[in-house]
Amino acid sequence: MEEHLLTQKLQQRLRFSTRIQEAQAAVLIAITNENNPKVLLTRRSIHMNNHAGEVSFPGGKRDPSDTSNIVVALREAQEETALNPFDVQLLGD
Repeated sequence: MEEHLLTQKLQQRLRFSTRIQEAQAAVLIAITNENNPKVLLTRRSIHMNNHAGEVSFPGGKRDPSDTSNIVVALREAQEETALNPFDVQLLGD
């Protein structure tokens, strides 16, 4: 799908989304910019207390120093996958 069409669809969906309270966690849905796009997923450690061994999007809980959900998602993705946040082009939040 063309990048501008994907961005437009995400923004249309977000317009109708309302939050009652601020999220305490966030994930990053990273899609590669290729002819055959891929999605970045992680596998949780089997030693985790919650959701052990499950496949998930990179993400996690908000830290007191995080200023937004975008910061949470980018920080967690960097911690979990070494993804450089400066290589990410945001399409929505």
